[in-house]
Amino acid sequence: MNAFSAATIATAYFLPSRSFACAQFLFCAMTAGICSLGNADEQSPCPAVPSDRRAMLESLEKLKSRSPRLPMSAEQISKIQASSQEPIVNNSMLRRIYLPETLQGSRIRQPDPAMTLPNDFGVELFWIASRANDCHYCLGHQEGKLLALGVLEPTLAALDCDWSLFPPEKQLAFAFSKTLTQSPYMLSEAHLDALRLHFEEMEILEIIFLVSRYNATNRWTDATGIPQESFRTFASSLTADELSKPSIVAPLSPVARPAPPSRLLWKKSIAQRATRSSRFPCAGDPSLSNHVRLLLNFPVAGQQIVNQLQSLETESRLSAIVRWAIFWTASRHDQAWYMQHESYRNLCALGLTDDYIFSLEQKETCPEELWPVLLFATKLTVSPQSIDDRDLEQLLEKKTAAETAEIIFTVGMAAFLDRFTEASGLGWSTAASDTSR
Repeated sequence: MNAFSAATIATAYFLPSRSFACAQFLFCAMTAGICSLGNADEQSPCPAVPSDRRAMLESLEKLKSRSPRLPMSAEQISKIQASSQEPIVNNSMLRRIYLPETLQGSRIRQPDPAMTLPNDFGVELFWIASRANDCHYCLGHQEGKLLALGVLEPTLAALDCDWSLFPPEKQLAFAFSKTLTQSPYMLSEAHLDALRLHFEEMEILEIIFLVSRYNATNRWTDATGIPQESFRTFASSLTADELSKPSIVAPLSPVARPAPPSRLLWKKSIAQRATRSSRFPCAGDPSLSNHVRLLLNFPVAGQQIVNQLQSLETESRLSAIVRWAIFWTASRHDQAWYMQHESYRNLCALGLTDDYIFSLEQKETCPEELWPVLLFATKLTVSPQSIDDRDLEQLLEKKTAAETAEIIFTVGMAAFLDRFTEASGLGWSTAASDTSR
């Protein structure tokens, strides 16, 4: 990846329309990589991913009749709906049923004064992340939002199959968002340099924050199997040819991820990254953890994440060992070095040895009670589109529905932190934290 310069990345997306297929090939070559999900006999085949707009819209329509993988009784729904003066979407409903209030997130999204990107652009990035993760629920919501904002269906279709119809800065942002979503370990300084041709530093951090958060939301809504709201419609006025153009965003084939480094190599690699300097300023009190300071660049949206992290420590139904083992597992597979260090540090603080921590990665050595949780966490981290009903059934054989919901939520939070901290190049030594300006 390092062999590709920012100019190479940028040039690939500025090619004329007739050469756009070549640009896509170049980008795929740069970001290629699949998933390692424990033992081979425990892997299940990935469900089919809609390959074009016609299949995608059909899948979104079918989602209305899907049964949630976590129970939502009519009595629970009626009680929650009666407590609100506004209609409650199914995502919010499920969060209220299963998550402590402090983990549910803000029910009314408050504007953040530090976030300056246009709303429609943010929704387009959410669309890209959702399609890249094959998250049908979120994808349906973003379709509706963009149509309500006046985006025409041909433009929606182009999000999936032909970015050459968008200005260069959006093409770069879409490509960056797809890589951050599917292959976060592939990001390099060249990707950031390409964005710097068109965006200010804090705008780039905002893109990273938003796409990281979208990845967390995707994992929650799709793993829990939330049905789409019945009032949404997914019809099309496009021609048959337009509807059948293949997606350049969807995960139509497995993406091979490199295996986590061995224990010996990890020790060397983690030491090398301790003093790296963040690509972005860290706000707030220098005594705070670096990821908290980075989040506080966004006083509203970032503070909400900080509050949720604090609530995980005090209100979670999961033990600290389970939570940090999930963060450790996710960060190992995402190759997110800051979060690997943070997880390792916290597991050590809980009295666990190196032998125990590294035993978590194989069924033969992992404690029996943890393996089903970590196998699920690995699959949801690496290949969220492959989660199916059986995965939840197996987890629910060992855990309550409420515990399962928090496991999914924690994996989603790990997906956020892995992407946010690694794309920012965050270090953890005292020298690395001294980047405020």
